[in-house]
Amino acid sequence: MCNALLLGMYFFEGMRVVPVYIAACGLTFINAIVVHSNLHRGPFLSHRVNLAWRLVLSFGSLYPASANIPTHNTIHHSMNEHGRPDFVHPQHVHFHWNLLTLLHFANVVGAHIFFGAERYARRKRNAAFRRWYIFEQVFTFGLLGVLMVFDF
Repeated sequence: MCNALLLGMYFFEGMRVVPVYIAACGLTFINAIVVHSNLHRGPFLSHRVNLAWRLVLSFGSLYPASANIPTHNTIHHSMNEHGRPDFVHPQHVHFHWNLLTLLHFANVVGAHIFFGAERYARRKRNAAFRRWYIFEQVFTFGLLGVLMVFDF
């Protein structure tokens, strides 16, 4: 649904209005929840179909879904239980107005997410993860770049 709304806003100027933008932001947040669930257990029996679905989810979130593996699943669900700091914890972004915290969160922890995913890939020497993570980046940012070239 998020991707359909994003693409609708791209192709139909009449959809480029504030209420639709707000709905797209809300659906992007829901998309992130689906990314989280998908990384725990994909909804499809086929591994390849789950990977393709991850590309769709990556575009809906506008960042590679696989970045959640080291930054959320590993750090939040595993490392934090052992007393290690969670560098994507909401406490790192705190404004007195919660809406500002929500809107600014991705700007603050975004760099940590990408750095953590790269570090994870190097440290674990997981070639399959690294290849797929790069492919998701190329797909997501490439598609976004192509769309921006035609209509910023």
